[in-house]
Amino acid sequence: MGNTPGATNLLKLDYGYGTTANSGNVLSQTITVPAVGESSGFVATRTYDYDLLNRLKQATEMVTPTGGSPTPSWRQVFVYDRYGNRRFNGAGTTTLGSCPAVQCNPQIDQLTNRFATGQGYVYDESGSLIRDAAGRRYVYDGENKQTEVRDAANNVIGRYFYDG
Repeated sequence: MGNTPGATNLLKLDYGYGTTANSGNVLSQTITVPAVGESSGFVATRTYDYDLLNRLKQATEMVTPTGGSPTPSWRQVFVYDRYGNRRFNGAGTTTLGSCPAVQCNPQIDQLTNRFATGQGYVYDESGSLIRDAAGRRYVYDGENKQTEVRDAANNVIGRYFYDG
């Protein structure tokens, strides 16, 4: 890494870890975006809470505009089923308003450990997801490795390559 004289930082990230838990979990993340030109800067502080099994239980974000006061931006609360699948707890989450439940919080079939039928998720014979509730299609190669993602209009929005 180098240093460019006269350059300005456009983003600064700081991470806080629990020093006594010995879990490696991120407890906080601070995102600092300085004012540049007419754009005012801000500091976003995210905090993370974990359950006794070190699974993410809650994430929150407070945003402080340059020269302003901190205000809550969002909060996500999670619950887990018996398979360890993480889901949003809608009662404690403030970020799901514009996202349909089948996309952001689909129901899990407790017997198959897959998304429940009737929500728009389709699997192939080997159990790979080939279409999701938003209409995206997932393409796999002969070794069942994902190679493409296509949007609902069949435009490629992601490609994956493997080298070994």
